[in-house]
Amino acid sequence: MNTTRQILSFLDQFFLEWETFQTKVVEEINTHILYSITFFKKNRAVYEIMWKNIAQRSRPHDNMA
Repeated sequence: MNTTRQILSFLDQFFLEWETFQTKVVEEINTHILYSITFFKKNRAVYEIMWKNIAQRSRPHDNMA
């Protein structure tokens, strides 16, 4: 009976620690995803501005190359 309680206590502690570990991993992944999306949007805005300034269709292009 005592052994059963020890095993159950051990398993309870193990799963609690496992859940904590999973939560930390998921938070880390979410942080990386959020950073990637934010960084991509900022880069996209910069590239869009560059594209509008460099390669607009209404502007004449020098095709001598």
